[in-house]
Amino acid sequence: MPLGIASTTRFVRLVGPARAKEIILTCRRYPAAEALMLGLVHRVVPRGELDTTVAEFAAMLLAKPFRPLSEMKARINTIARTGMPEVNAMTEGFLER
Repeated sequence: MPLGIASTTRFVRLVGPARAKEIILTCRRYPAAEALMLGLVHRVVPRGELDTTVAEFAAMLLAKPFRPLSEMKARINTIARTGMPEVNAMTEGFLER
């Protein structure tokens, strides 16, 4: 998987610098259970259940209102990037005071 500057930064934050070097420099394939243990994936399902699991997850997200999901995703991404929430015109009215 080719990594750019932003994705490499996120990856190092996810797994730590030592693990990131090992994973990126060795280019080895990881079994599903090990990838799950390392936090590289969130869930592992049997191959025969993959399509159904993906469809159910997508349907669950699609049933939710788009704007709150979008705003929370943006907030989480900002916190992950900077370590602090960003308050701006888009997010200012999000939380009622």
